[in-house]
Order: sequence, then structure tokens, then C-alpha cells
Amino acid sequence: MSTSRPPPIRRRRARQPQRPCTSSARDPGGVVLVHGASGAVGVSLLQQAAAMGATVIGTASEENAALLARFGAEHVAYGDGPADRVRALAPEGITAAVDCAGTDEAVDTSVELLGGRTAS
Repeated sequence: MSTSRPPPIRRRRARQPQRPCTSSARDPGGVVLVHGASGAVGVSLLQQAAAMGATVIGTASEENAALLARFGAEHVAYGDGPADRVRALAPEGITAAVDCAGTDEAVDTSVELLGGRTAS
């Protein structure tokens, strides 16, 4: 039985200083759409976007509408035509969308509302 220790892990330093994440949500009048907003990650995003001064819209079931309201988000229920319901809440459009639901509907809605401007 060997008593030698494994070699230490070498850590490399970042070559560039890390910068904080910035978002168009920080712009005055920014509107963030969070799909699957009632889950743990979604609620965290609601809080962060609201703290940055964005208007926040979240998709969730009807049962979770009060939860979204508690965190300052406008609620959009799942189902047919989510893009139209989001447009009714944000007639000037949205500036960012985050998908915590992982559904085709969420992706399609985000692409439609952002006019093809997306990042994953």
C-alpha cells in the first residue's frame, strides 16, 4: 500500500481581470422576462433583475402568481400565446430573457420577443 500523496493541483491565474456581469436589464426602462420564474433559480433572477432596476415579467402557473408578485414581477401564465401576453405588459418590448423552464415554448417566445437577438 502506497502512502504517497497525489500531486497537487496546479491552479492557473486568469490572464484578464474578471469583470462583473452586466446586462441590458440595467438600462433605464429595461424589461427582463424570466421563464419558469417560480423555481429557486427563477426567483433568484427575479430578485436580481429587480435590484438592478429592471421591470420583471415572469412565466409561471396560475398557482404561483402570488409568489411572483411578492418578488415584484408581473405574472404571465403558461399556455397558448405567451408572447402576446408579454407584449401586453411590455408594449415597448423586452431587453432580456432568461429560460429556467427549458421548454420549446420558452425558447420560441424569447426568440420572437427579442427579434432574434439571443444568447445562450
